[in-house]
Amino acid sequence: ASRVWIDHNRFARIGRQFIVTGTGDHTGPADNLTISWNEFDGNSDYSATCNGKHYWNLLFYGKGSVTFANNWLHDFSGRAPQINGDTLVHVANNYFEDGSWYALNATGAKTRVLVEGNYFDKVSVPVMQSDAGSIYALLKQTPAAKASCNAALGRACVVNVADPVPTTDGFTQDSAVLTAAQAAASGRIVSPYAAKKVPELLRNHVQPR
Repeated sequence: ASRVWIDHNRFARIGRQFIVTGTGDHTGPADNLTISWNEFDGNSDYSATCNGKHYWNLLFYGKGSVTFANNWLHDFSGRAPQINGDTLVHVANNYFEDGSWYALNATGAKTRVLVEGNYFDKVSVPVMQSDAGSIYALLKQTPAAKASCNAALGRACVVNVADPVPTTDGFTQDSAVLTAAQAAASGRIVSPYAAKKVPELLRNHVQPR
């Protein structure tokens, strides 16, 4: 698929994944895709981990570019999202709330994920790398990070918030992600706002529970 915009929806009580892109072999096209201002409610009586939280949430498999911005995900226990493919995914200004396991996972040698301005609230493992996927995500600003982002994006990368700070820290700064973002066409990389604004803003502007 190409040029798809999924905006202002509420997803709840689904059997498996909320949204899947691409194909199972990670090569199907998923380009110019934007998923924004949605609520993904993971409350479930039939959760895979038997804790009332949904496990199979979002699978971004494919070739292309995806913007995942201003979404509210809550009551999840993994794969929110799982990303694998020849893809650049920008995860920006999302509110991840009450996650008993990981929120975001990047796998695959060609996977590039830029993580900015997100708020991880009571999430056990906000970011996990279980394979060769590349992630660029900051929990604090540094002079080196600011210089690298300015060179690639023309601005500083926006810091994420994790409360509490995770014991498993997947907030890596892989330069391959910035290289991919710099090469992306103009307009594909949004400019996030400060993560501290995310919870209140999204609670007031996405679909109510």
